Amino acid sequence: MAVQFALMMWSTVLASVKKKWNLLLYMFAGLYVFIEVFSNRSPAQMFAAYLTLKPSTAWNRIHIFNNVTDDIMRNPVFGIGLKDWTRPRWMLSSVDNFWLVLAMRNGILGFLLLLIPVILIFRDVGRAPLTGKLASYRLGYLFSLAGICIAAISVHLWDAIFCLLMFMLGAGIWFIDARDEDDAGQSEPVPARARRIRYTRFE
Repeated sequence: MAVQFALMMWSTVLASVKKKWNLLLYMFAGLYVFIEVFSNRSPAQMFAAYLTLKPSTAWNRIHIFNNVTDDIMRNPVFGIGLKDWTRPRWMLSSVDNFWLVLAMRNGILGFLLLLIPVILIFRDVGRAPLTGKLASYRLGYLFSLAGICIAAISVHLWDAIFCLLMFMLGAGIWFIDARDEDDAGQSEPVPARARRIRYTRFE
């Protein structure tokens, strides 16, 4: 919820700035590099320490991250499958990070096979030339999807919530070649072969 409200505030305050989303990405990239260079802790440790409600859970997440990434580096191609991951005896078996679990169980390739489509959806839906209500609908969709993807950093997704993520990834594809209602009735529809639509496979 906090991420979605923050994105709405950013969109409202910088409504007149054309490249506001590129600016936001550059700011986060710069912050990441700054923490990596000048901090004695990694960005993941800083995220866990300052964006969790309890310090005890923060340190537990840091230990989870360190141990799981070691397993990923030892099994980068196929992952560890359904085997138990390496950890101290006092740690529970829960891995509270959907993206880490994905890489740990299925390898880095399996992780990328989901991460890359997510990035492409954000890129192509965000670049779609929409105005009016469709542009507002697009923002709502991307904000909601961003909230789930970021929340997945601190919790594992399975069953209904995993189905929701998959549903949302597919539900927004239509934005890529959507047309405003006002434009739809002004001209005759153009034959599909004459239209240079990049994603013809979704027609």
